Amino acid sequence: PYAKGATGNVATEDVVYLLDGDFTFGMAAALTQAIHWSWGTPELIVVGINYDMESYEQWGHLRERDFKIPELQDAPADSVANLFLQALTQEILPFIDANYQTLPSDRCLYGYSSSGFFVLYALLHQPDAFQRYLSGSGEFSIAYPYLIQHATQLASQETDNSLQLYLSTGELEEGELPFFNQLIAFLKQGNYPGLHLTTEIYPGEGHCPEGIALTYLHGIRKVYQAG
Repeated sequence: PYAKGATGNVATEDVVYLLDGDFTFGMAAALTQAIHWSWGTPELIVVGINYDMESYEQWGHLRERDFKIPELQDAPADSVANLFLQALTQEILPFIDANYQTLPSDRCLYGYSSSGFFVLYALLHQPDAFQRYLSGSGEFSIAYPYLIQHATQLASQETDNSLQLYLSTGELEEGELPFFNQLIAFLKQGNYPGLHLTTEIYPGEGHCPEGIALTYLHGIRKVYQAG
């Protein structure tokens, strides 16, 4: 993967990192300024993490490889979310911090569908890397059992920061809704100090494309507590 960014005009800025940046960067770059003007969110540096892909099929394989791990149902045998998280935290984040005037103590991670699952994976394994997490339609049928299996890991993390987590799904994603609701109930048990949860079900919406934009639009507003 590689990253591209767009920035506002203030001296030091929060950064929002977009997974699936091939498809989400243009949307986010356009919406971020509008959200700032309308709801008073901070100006943000927007970083899209993309692939130098030659086809849609290639993109599909690369993202499943990077956002999943082999123990998950239907994940590719070569899936390596652990290595992608390592590259993200040890290479991409330091590169952006070195080349932009960022606030390393306040980063946001956005993902949808398979990359929405990866957002939750990152929250479990590297909670201090980001302080705000947006997971839209994050394949909750696999995310819920994975999270409860590794729940003690999240509970035992010693983080100095409060964490904002925004979860969303579409009303028409009927197969995912029971797991979405179970995940919410599980996280609301109060075993995770500092984790602030906001959730939303979009009426009349399915998996995408509307959810991609709504998760970003509503999620940025909610995790920055604007408007």
